[in-house]
Amino acid sequence: MIGYNLKKMNDILNISYITNENILFIGPPGTAKSLLAKTWAENQNKSFFYYLLSKYTTPDEIFGPISLEDYKKGVVRRITHNKLPEAEIVFLDEVFKASTAILNTLLTVMNEKIFFNPEPIPVKVEMIISASNEIPTEEELLALYDRFLFRYFTDYVGNDELQLLLEFANSNGKFQVETIKKENIKELPQLGSSDIDFIRDTILQLKENGIVISDRRKVKLVNVLRVLKAYNLLTPYYFRLIIETVFPINQKQREKVLEYLDKVLPDIGTIIRKLNLRIDNIIKQEIDVNQKMALLRDLMKEVKQNYKGQYEIISSIEKRITETISELLKQDENGGEEKWNTIMIIGMIGITY
Repeated sequence: MIGYNLKKMNDILNISYITNENILFIGPPGTAKSLLAKTWAENQNKSFFYYLLSKYTTPDEIFGPISLEDYKKGVVRRITHNKLPEAEIVFLDEVFKASTAILNTLLTVMNEKIFFNPEPIPVKVEMIISASNEIPTEEELLALYDRFLFRYFTDYVGNDELQLLLEFANSNGKFQVETIKKENIKELPQLGSSDIDFIRDTILQLKENGIVISDRRKVKLVNVLRVLKAYNLLTPYYFRLIIETVFPINQKQREKVLEYLDKVLPDIGTIIRKLNLRIDNIIKQEIDVNQKMALLRDLMKEVKQNYKGQYEIISSIEKRITETISELLKQDENGGEEKWNTIMIIGMIGITY
Protein backbone atom coordinates (compact mmCIF):
# COMPACT_ATOMS: atom_id res chain seq x y z
CA MET A 1 0.00 0.00 0.00
CA ILE A 2 1.41 3.38 -1.05
CA GLY A 3 0.89 5.97 1.65
CA TYR A 4 -1.60 6.76 4.37
CA ASN A 5 -4.36 8.11 2.11
CA LEU A 6 -4.54 4.90 0.09
CA LYS A 7 -4.58 2.89 3.32
CA LYS A 8 -7.65 4.84 4.41
CA MET A 9 -9.29 4.22 1.02
CA ASN A 10 -8.55 0.50 1.39
CA ASP A 11 -9.94 0.45 4.93
CA ILE A 12 -13.19 2.21 4.02
CA LEU A 13 -13.66 -0.31 1.20
CA ASN A 14 -13.41 -3.10 3.76
CA ILE A 15 -15.90 -1.34 6.02
CA SER A 16 -18.31 -0.91 3.11
CA TYR A 17 -18.00 -4.61 2.38
CA ILE A 18 -18.72 -5.92 5.88
CA THR A 19 -21.62 -3.46 6.34
CA ASN A 20 -23.15 -4.08 2.87
CA GLU A 21 -23.12 -0.35 2.15
CA ASN A 22 -22.25 1.52 -1.04
CA ILE A 23 -19.16 3.68 -1.43
CA LEU A 24 -18.18 6.52 -3.75
CA PHE A 25 -14.67 7.86 -4.33
CA ILE A 26 -14.58 11.49 -5.47
CA GLY A 27 -11.49 13.31 -6.64
CA PRO A 28 -9.37 14.51 -9.56
CA PRO A 29 -8.12 12.09 -12.23
CA GLY A 30 -4.97 10.17 -11.43
CA THR A 31 -5.51 9.65 -7.67
CA ALA A 32 -5.79 5.85 -7.91
CA LYS A 33 -9.54 5.80 -7.26
CA SER A 34 -10.35 3.24 -9.95
CA LEU A 35 -7.10 1.29 -9.61
CA LEU A 36 -7.55 0.75 -5.89
CA ALA A 37 -11.26 -0.12 -6.09
CA LYS A 38 -10.82 -2.48 -9.03
CA THR A 39 -7.79 -4.21 -7.49
CA TRP A 40 -9.57 -4.59 -4.17
CA ALA A 41 -12.75 -6.02 -5.76
CA GLU A 42 -10.80 -8.48 -7.88
CA ASN A 43 -9.08 -9.79 -4.74
CA GLN A 44 -12.38 -10.66 -3.07
CA ASN A 45 -13.65 -14.18 -3.57
CA LYS A 46 -16.92 -12.85 -4.98
CA SER A 47 -18.60 -12.52 -8.37
CA PHE A 48 -17.59 -9.12 -9.72
CA PHE A 49 -19.05 -6.80 -12.34
CA TYR A 50 -17.11 -3.75 -13.59
CA TYR A 51 -18.06 -1.13 -16.16
CA LEU A 52 -16.83 2.32 -17.16
CA LEU A 53 -19.98 4.32 -17.84
CA SER A 54 -20.58 7.11 -20.33
CA LYS A 55 -23.63 8.86 -21.76
CA TYR A 56 -23.54 6.30 -24.58
CA THR A 57 -23.73 3.25 -22.30
CA THR A 58 -26.95 1.28 -22.84
CA PRO A 59 -28.99 -0.65 -20.26
CA ASP A 60 -28.12 -3.85 -22.18
CA GLU A 61 -24.45 -3.40 -21.27
CA ILE A 62 -25.21 -3.13 -17.55
CA PHE A 63 -28.27 -5.28 -16.94
CA GLY A 64 -28.07 -7.69 -19.89
CA PRO A 65 -29.56 -7.90 -23.40
CA ILE A 66 -33.27 -8.48 -23.98
CA SER A 67 -34.17 -12.13 -24.58
CA LEU A 68 -35.46 -12.42 -28.17
CA GLU A 69 -37.34 -15.61 -27.33
CA ASP A 70 -39.29 -13.89 -24.55
CA TYR A 71 -39.71 -10.74 -26.62
CA LYS A 72 -41.53 -12.77 -29.32
CA LYS A 73 -43.98 -13.78 -26.61
CA GLY A 74 -44.56 -10.16 -25.68
CA VAL A 75 -42.38 -10.24 -22.54
CA VAL A 76 -39.42 -7.90 -22.04
CA ARG A 77 -36.98 -9.98 -20.03
CA ARG A 78 -33.21 -9.48 -19.86
CA ILE A 79 -30.51 -12.15 -19.88
CA THR A 80 -28.64 -11.16 -16.72
CA HIS A 81 -25.82 -13.71 -16.88
CA ASN A 82 -22.47 -12.03 -16.05
CA LYS A 83 -24.23 -8.69 -15.64
CA LEU A 84 -24.92 -6.43 -12.63
CA PRO A 85 -28.02 -8.26 -11.24
CA GLU A 86 -26.02 -11.47 -10.74
CA ALA A 87 -22.85 -9.89 -9.31
CA GLU A 88 -22.05 -9.72 -5.60
CA ILE A 89 -19.64 -6.79 -5.88
CA VAL A 90 -20.26 -4.08 -8.48
CA PHE A 91 -17.87 -1.30 -9.54
CA LEU A 92 -19.39 1.38 -11.77
CA ASP A 93 -16.76 3.89 -12.82
CA GLU A 94 -18.04 7.41 -13.56
CA VAL A 95 -21.57 6.41 -12.55
CA PHE A 96 -23.02 9.93 -12.87
CA LYS A 97 -22.39 9.92 -16.61
CA ALA A 98 -24.95 7.14 -17.12
CA SER A 99 -28.28 7.65 -18.87
CA THR A 100 -31.54 8.26 -17.02
CA ALA A 101 -32.75 4.74 -17.86
CA ILE A 102 -29.69 3.19 -16.20
CA LEU A 103 -29.79 5.51 -13.19
CA ASN A 104 -33.47 4.84 -12.45
CA THR A 105 -32.93 1.08 -12.50
CA LEU A 106 -29.77 1.46 -10.42
CA LEU A 107 -31.65 3.43 -7.77
CA THR A 108 -34.11 0.56 -7.36
CA VAL A 109 -31.24 -1.89 -7.01
CA MET A 110 -29.54 0.29 -4.37
CA ASN A 111 -32.70 1.10 -2.43
CA GLU A 112 -34.57 -2.19 -2.50
CA LYS A 113 -32.02 -4.79 -3.68
CA ILE A 114 -34.52 -5.66 -6.42
CA PHE A 115 -34.32 -5.81 -10.22
CA PHE A 116 -37.53 -5.84 -12.29
CA ASN A 117 -37.17 -8.43 -15.06
CA PRO A 118 -40.09 -7.85 -15.59
CA GLU A 119 -41.20 -9.31 -12.27
CA PRO A 120 -39.22 -8.17 -9.20
CA ILE A 121 -36.30 -10.48 -8.41
CA PRO A 122 -33.76 -10.12 -5.57
CA VAL A 123 -30.28 -9.17 -6.70
CA LYS A 124 -27.06 -10.66 -5.34
CA VAL A 125 -25.39 -7.26 -5.05
CA GLU A 126 -23.77 -6.80 -1.63
CA MET A 127 -22.15 -3.45 -2.34
CA ILE A 128 -21.74 -0.96 -5.16
CA ILE A 129 -18.47 0.91 -5.57
CA SER A 130 -18.19 3.95 -7.78
CA ALA A 131 -15.67 6.64 -8.65
CA SER A 132 -16.18 10.11 -10.02
CA ASN A 133 -14.02 13.11 -10.82
CA GLU A 134 -16.68 15.51 -9.60
CA ILE A 135 -19.76 15.88 -7.43
CA PRO A 136 -23.04 15.87 -9.37
CA THR A 137 -25.05 19.09 -9.45
CA GLU A 138 -28.10 18.00 -11.47
CA GLU A 139 -31.22 17.42 -9.39
CA GLU A 140 -31.88 13.96 -10.84
CA LEU A 141 -28.40 12.81 -9.80
CA LEU A 142 -28.54 13.96 -6.18
CA ALA A 143 -30.84 11.09 -5.16
CA LEU A 144 -28.26 8.61 -6.42
CA TYR A 145 -25.45 10.56 -4.74
CA ASP A 146 -27.26 10.29 -1.42
CA ARG A 147 -27.48 6.50 -1.72
CA PHE A 148 -23.74 6.21 -1.25
CA LEU A 149 -23.43 6.10 2.54
CA PHE A 150 -19.64 6.40 2.34
CA ARG A 151 -18.20 9.23 0.24
CA TYR A 152 -14.43 9.45 0.31
CA PHE A 153 -12.76 12.55 -1.14
CA THR A 154 -9.36 11.84 -2.69
CA ASP A 155 -6.51 14.12 -3.69
CA TYR A 156 -2.98 13.96 -5.06
CA VAL A 157 -0.16 12.67 -2.86
CA GLY A 158 1.02 15.26 -0.34
CA ASN A 159 4.59 16.46 0.12
CA ASP A 160 5.11 14.11 3.06
CA GLU A 161 4.44 11.04 0.87
CA LEU A 162 5.90 12.22 -2.43
CA GLN A 163 9.22 10.46 -1.84
CA LEU A 164 7.40 7.20 -1.11
CA LEU A 165 5.41 7.45 -4.34
CA LEU A 166 8.49 8.17 -6.47
CA GLU A 167 10.44 5.29 -4.93
CA PHE A 168 7.49 2.98 -5.53
CA ALA A 169 7.36 3.97 -9.20
CA ASN A 170 11.13 3.66 -9.56
CA SER A 171 11.17 0.12 -8.12
CA ASN A 172 8.33 -1.20 -10.31
CA GLY A 173 6.43 -1.88 -7.11
CA LYS A 174 3.29 -4.00 -7.21
CA PHE A 175 0.07 -2.33 -6.10
CA GLN A 176 -1.29 -4.33 -3.17
CA VAL A 177 -4.51 -4.19 -1.17
CA GLU A 178 -5.74 -5.66 2.09
CA THR A 179 -9.08 -7.47 2.22
CA ILE A 180 -11.27 -8.54 5.11
CA LYS A 181 -13.31 -11.70 5.58
CA LYS A 182 -17.03 -11.23 6.14
CA GLU A 183 -18.27 -13.05 9.23
CA ASN A 184 -21.72 -14.46 9.96
CA ILE A 185 -22.85 -12.28 12.86
CA LYS A 186 -26.22 -13.32 14.21
CA GLU A 187 -26.81 -10.33 16.49
CA LEU A 188 -25.03 -6.99 16.50
CA PRO A 189 -23.76 -5.70 19.87
CA GLN A 190 -25.10 -2.41 21.18
CA LEU A 191 -22.88 0.64 21.40
CA GLY A 192 -21.83 1.94 24.78
CA SER A 193 -23.37 5.08 26.24
CA SER A 194 -20.14 7.04 25.66
CA ASP A 195 -20.23 6.14 21.95
CA ILE A 196 -23.85 7.26 21.65
CA ASP A 197 -22.99 10.50 23.44
CA PHE A 198 -20.11 11.12 21.05
CA ILE A 199 -22.33 10.53 18.01
CA ARG A 200 -25.00 12.89 19.41
CA ASP A 201 -22.44 15.61 20.17
CA THR A 202 -20.88 15.20 16.71
CA ILE A 203 -24.25 15.54 14.97
CA LEU A 204 -25.10 18.67 16.98
CA GLN A 205 -21.68 20.31 16.63
CA LEU A 206 -21.48 19.72 12.89
CA LYS A 207 -25.07 20.95 12.49
CA GLU A 208 -23.93 24.29 13.94
CA ASN A 209 -21.35 24.40 11.13
CA GLY A 210 -24.02 23.83 8.47
CA ILE A 211 -23.36 20.10 8.05
CA VAL A 212 -26.64 18.21 8.40
CA ILE A 213 -27.35 14.55 7.64
CA SER A 214 -30.71 12.85 7.18
CA ASP A 215 -32.30 10.64 9.82
CA ARG A 216 -31.70 7.68 7.51
CA ARG A 217 -27.95 8.36 7.54
CA LYS A 218 -27.99 8.76 11.33
CA VAL A 219 -29.56 5.31 11.72
CA LYS A 220 -27.13 3.78 9.21
CA LEU A 221 -24.22 5.44 11.04
CA VAL A 222 -25.17 3.69 14.29
CA ASN A 223 -25.61 0.36 12.48
CA VAL A 224 -22.18 0.68 10.86
CA LEU A 225 -20.53 1.36 14.21
CA ARG A 226 -22.30 -1.66 15.72
CA VAL A 227 -20.85 -3.82 12.94
CA LEU A 228 -17.39 -2.42 13.66
CA LYS A 229 -17.83 -3.30 17.31
CA ALA A 230 -18.74 -6.87 16.33
CA TYR A 231 -15.49 -7.06 14.34
CA ASN A 232 -13.48 -5.48 17.20
CA LEU A 233 -12.75 -2.49 14.95
CA LEU A 234 -14.44 0.24 16.97
CA THR A 235 -11.19 2.17 17.45
CA PRO A 236 -10.62 5.94 17.29
CA TYR A 237 -9.07 5.49 13.84
CA TYR A 238 -12.15 3.77 12.36
CA PHE A 239 -14.56 5.97 14.31
CA ARG A 240 -12.91 8.98 12.71
CA LEU A 241 -12.87 7.39 9.26
CA ILE A 242 -16.61 6.71 9.41
CA ILE A 243 -17.47 10.26 10.50
CA GLU A 244 -15.21 11.64 7.76
CA THR A 245 -17.01 9.69 5.03
CA VAL A 246 -20.65 9.73 6.21
CA PHE A 247 -21.17 13.43 7.02
CA PRO A 248 -19.67 15.72 4.34
CA ILE A 249 -21.27 16.17 0.92
CA ASN A 250 -18.37 18.11 -0.60
CA GLN A 251 -14.70 18.92 -0.04
CA LYS A 252 -15.45 22.13 1.85
CA GLN A 253 -17.64 20.28 4.35
CA ARG A 254 -15.01 17.56 4.64
CA GLU A 255 -12.44 20.15 5.74
CA LYS A 256 -14.84 21.35 8.44
CA VAL A 257 -15.45 17.78 9.59
CA LEU A 258 -11.71 17.07 9.76
CA GLU A 259 -11.15 20.30 11.68
CA TYR A 260 -13.74 19.20 14.22
CA LEU A 261 -12.30 15.67 14.45
CA ASP A 262 -8.78 17.02 14.97
CA LYS A 263 -10.06 18.61 18.18
CA VAL A 264 -12.11 15.73 19.57
CA LEU A 265 -10.60 12.63 17.93
CA PRO A 266 -7.04 13.30 16.66
CA ASP A 267 -5.77 11.27 13.71
CA ILE A 268 -2.84 9.41 15.26
CA GLY A 269 -1.55 8.16 11.92
CA THR A 270 -1.31 11.68 10.50
CA ILE A 271 0.34 13.00 13.68
CA ILE A 272 3.00 10.29 13.58
CA ARG A 273 3.64 10.87 9.87
CA LYS A 274 4.15 14.60 10.40
CA LEU A 275 6.48 14.02 13.33
CA ASN A 276 8.51 11.54 11.28
CA LEU A 277 8.74 14.14 8.53
CA ARG A 278 10.23 16.57 11.05
CA ILE A 279 12.79 13.92 12.01
CA ASP A 280 13.66 13.46 8.33
CA ASN A 281 14.16 17.21 7.97
CA ILE A 282 16.49 17.29 10.98
CA ILE A 283 18.58 14.47 9.50
CA LYS A 284 18.89 16.34 6.18
CA GLN A 285 20.17 19.55 7.76
CA GLU A 286 23.84 20.37 7.11
CA ILE A 287 24.85 20.55 10.76
CA ASP A 288 27.04 18.32 12.92
CA VAL A 289 25.86 15.24 14.79
CA ASN A 290 25.67 16.96 18.19
CA GLN A 291 23.41 19.67 16.81
CA LYS A 292 21.14 17.10 15.18
CA MET A 293 20.93 15.13 18.44
CA ALA A 294 20.06 18.31 20.32
CA LEU A 295 17.20 19.00 17.91
CA LEU A 296 15.99 15.41 18.24
CA ARG A 297 16.07 15.70 22.06
CA ASP A 298 14.03 18.90 21.85
CA LEU A 299 11.52 17.22 19.54
CA MET A 300 11.16 14.28 21.94
CA LYS A 301 10.46 16.66 24.83
CA GLU A 302 7.88 18.48 22.70
CA VAL A 303 6.15 15.20 21.81
CA LYS A 304 5.94 14.13 25.46
CA GLN A 305 4.48 17.50 26.45
CA ASN A 306 1.97 17.78 23.60
CA TYR A 307 0.82 14.14 23.53
CA LYS A 308 0.95 13.20 27.19
CA GLY A 309 -0.87 9.92 27.78
CA GLN A 310 -1.01 9.03 24.06
CA TYR A 311 1.26 5.99 24.24
CA GLU A 312 1.03 5.04 20.56
CA ILE A 313 2.39 8.40 19.42
CA ILE A 314 5.10 8.67 22.08
CA SER A 315 6.36 5.09 21.70
CA SER A 316 6.49 5.35 17.90
CA ILE A 317 8.52 8.57 17.95
CA GLU A 318 10.77 7.31 20.77
CA LYS A 319 11.61 4.26 18.69
CA ARG A 320 12.31 6.34 15.58
CA ILE A 321 14.51 8.86 17.43
CA THR A 322 16.40 6.08 19.22
CA GLU A 323 17.18 4.39 15.92
CA THR A 324 18.08 7.73 14.30
CA ILE A 325 20.54 8.74 17.04
CA SER A 326 22.11 5.29 16.97
CA GLU A 327 22.64 5.60 13.21
CA LEU A 328 24.00 9.14 13.50
CA LEU A 329 26.56 8.09 16.08
CA LYS A 330 27.65 5.12 14.01
CA GLN A 331 28.32 7.48 11.13
CA ASP A 332 30.16 9.99 13.33
CA GLU A 333 33.91 9.62 12.86
CA ASN A 334 34.51 10.72 16.45
CA GLY A 335 31.97 8.33 17.91
CA GLY A 336 33.26 5.05 19.28
CA GLU A 337 31.12 2.01 19.94
CA GLU A 338 30.72 2.88 23.61
CA LYS A 339 29.30 6.26 22.57
CA TRP A 340 26.22 4.91 20.88
CA ASN A 341 25.12 1.98 23.00
CA THR A 342 21.48 1.73 23.94
CA ILE A 343 21.88 3.09 27.49
CA MET A 344 23.61 6.20 26.17
CA ILE A 345 20.92 6.79 23.55
CA ILE A 346 18.12 6.42 26.08
CA GLY A 347 19.86 8.96 28.28
CA MET A 348 20.30 11.35 25.36
CA ILE A 349 16.62 11.62 24.49
CA GLY A 350 15.26 11.18 28.01
CA ILE A 351 13.11 8.11 27.41
CA THR A 352 11.33 6.91 30.54
CA TYR A 353 9.39 3.73 30.93
